[in-house]
Amino acid sequence: MLPPVRSALGDMDWDVRICTVGEGRDNNLNTLARAACDCRADVVFVAGGDGSVGAVAAVLSGSEVAMGVLPCGTGNVWARGLGLAVPAHPWSAVLVSAAQRQVKGSERNVDLGSCNGRVFLQWAGVGLGGHIVHGVEPRGRIVRHFGRWHYIARGMWLARSWPGASVRLRGGNTGFEGEIVATVVTNVPAYAGGLATLDLEARAQDGRLALWAFRGNGFGDALAQFGRLLFGRHQAHRDVERVVAPSFELESEKELPLQLDGEPAGAAMRFEIKVIPRALRVLVPHRIGPTGWPDYWR
Repeated sequence: MLPPVRSALGDMDWDVRICTVGEGRDNNLNTLARAACDCRADVVFVAGGDGSVGAVAAVLSGSEVAMGVLPCGTGNVWARGLGLAVPAHPWSAVLVSAAQRQVKGSERNVDLGSCNGRVFLQWAGVGLGGHIVHGVEPRGRIVRHFGRWHYIARGMWLARSWPGASVRLRGGNTGFEGEIVATVVTNVPAYAGGLATLDLEARAQDGRLALWAFRGNGFGDALAQFGRLLFGRHQAHRDVERVVAPSFELESEKELPLQLDGEPAGAAMRFEIKVIPRALRVLVPHRIGPTGWPDYWR
């Protein structure tokens, strides 16, 4: 699917090099992104899903290299937020259109987040979200073809064994203690592979992150909270806490699994999370459209 993208951008006077991730430590996404910075590339296009986009965003943080996306993953939440279509089959011209729309658009600086020193673009999930990601990833190539629905089905199964956790949170001028099934710090409106709108007020350059804590313990509460999230009923529910601040501290008496941008990121008892203002340059099409996040980019 990538040679047609290279040809289309070549017709627009771009010099394009395709670099492919392979086996071993010396040919991974981080290495390729650093090499692009070293050779002073103007743009790095990530052909992959949200985990790949987040990994490259972390490397490009603070650099002059802009990031674009060619959506080839499971959820493609970041690409959908730009209003880009997702290819339905390998012969689709959708990636060509995505590349053209982005290079004809504008460059914007967006906030990033940091959790215990590790950079993320979209989410840091502590608790159930981390538990599910650790249980699902890495997935094989065949399983990936089943997309978001396999992820949800597998996640429901894994949620049965998640007991919840007692946490203490401090952020901004507020804090709380209690039992939670999940905590999500978000930098974008969408969550759950794009099936749910988590935070309606998320903005690309507001210098803040939003922490959502879903109270409860056990599978029943987890299922109820997920239902509220899917149908948008979490926004003002008494068992859901929302805290908006530039930084947070989250502590637990036991180690909790962490996911960053949908990828496993270890476990810890203490999490220090903060915003990195306007740290990443991204390509944004001129017209986002109603299926994207038009308010996010304003």
